[in-house]
Amino acid sequence: MKKLLVLLLVLVLAFSFAACGSDNGENGDNSTPTANTGNNNSNGGEEQTGYVGTWKKENTADAPFKMTLVLNADGTGKMGNDLTWKETEDGKIEITLIYDDGLGEGDAKVGYITESGTLWLEMDMQVEGTKYDHIEFKRQ
Repeated sequence: MKKLLVLLLVLVLAFSFAACGSDNGENGDNSTPTANTGNNNSNGGEEQTGYVGTWKKENTADAPFKMTLVLNADGTGKMGNDLTWKETEDGKIEITLIYDDGLGEGDAKVGYITESGTLWLEMDMQVEGTKYDHIEFKRQ
């Protein structure tokens, strides 16, 4: 009888430990997610994580324009003009545009990947008379 009771107790403990395990970030933490830049990405074409990759802003009713943002693993990229980028200590991204007109670099743009997986980028711009304070890109 003791052996049966011990076996039952071991099974109950095993199931309780399995039920308390983490589900890859589903821990109730609503803080801003951080991301890996992908600078050490050697996944050979598999789905990319972090900031590296191609991001697109599609034409929508509330923001009627398209943009493409490309972030390379070596810290370079393109968004109309060439750019450099890096991940900050708090897991956000900092992008600096390099202008073709010889005037040098522009203001740094700061952003992060949201919980829904979009890249939210602070960027003051005006398109057809409408001002925007940020752009959201989706990974392509």
